[in-house]
Amino acid sequence: MTGCEESIIGFDRDIFLGLFLGERRWLPVASQGPVLFSAVLLDLDVEGRRAARIEPALRTWTP
Repeated sequence: MTGCEESIIGFDRDIFLGLFLGERRWLPVASQGPVLFSAVLLDLDVEGRRAARIEPALRTWTP
């Protein structure tokens, strides 16, 4: 996931929540606030068919 920290999956939070309250709107991309990058790094054990190590990768950037 990459997007503004104060957003919902990269869309303006208040407008996105309006969809669940029955409002039909165009969804603008959120463009204010810090940007958040959130992921995981995996080391895979291919023979054992499992993850050998999982490490979170979280970075914040403020424009």
